Amino acid sequence: MAKLTDEQERFVELYLEANDAAAAAEECLIDLALNHPKGGCYVYFILCPEMREILYVGKGTGKRMYQHVSDVKAGKVNCIKKYRALKEWIDQGRDPVPVVFEAGLSSDNALRKEKSLIFAIGPENLANQLNGATPSIDIAFERAKWLKRNLRSVCQWIRATNPKPEDWHYFANTRQQIDATYLHIARLVHEQ
Repeated sequence: MAKLTDEQERFVELYLEANDAAAAAEECLIDLALNHPKGGCYVYFILCPEMREILYVGKGTGKRMYQHVSDVKAGKVNCIKKYRALKEWIDQGRDPVPVVFEAGLSSDNALRKEKSLIFAIGPENLANQLNGATPSIDIAFERAKWLKRNLRSVCQWIRATNPKPEDWHYFANTRQQIDATYLHIARLVHEQ
């Protein structure tokens, strides 16, 4: 694993003491950049809106650090713990803050630095999915909940599309299938 610099180790130490990333960065003279770097790989955090709690440590290029929030807003689930935490903040009208921790790294060094930070902060304190093994049933259940919440009722669909009467069965059948799928997934999740 890539060794953390002395300043980065001090940052982690201060963060774990006070659970305040902004204050720890200021104390260690680490600039938590709000804009993604133009080239190379970087390591980033997703912070709570008040920039105190670190929810997630990631490695990326380009605009990767913004993708997590976009995915949650679109109902895409790839890590349940991260999805639920981000969704809770977003539902409260509090946008998470992605910040660059270190930039200008090779892909291998960024990956190593990411893992070093995850283990230094403690995987139990983060929403990172280290082994990538989110059970597919959990992902399906979260997606089904999102679909059910965001689908309009049959009456709204019919009014919006103004279908011919012979097509009405399509709308009713679609909604019934969604409801049945949601209930089936809910039962499977509760049986676990």
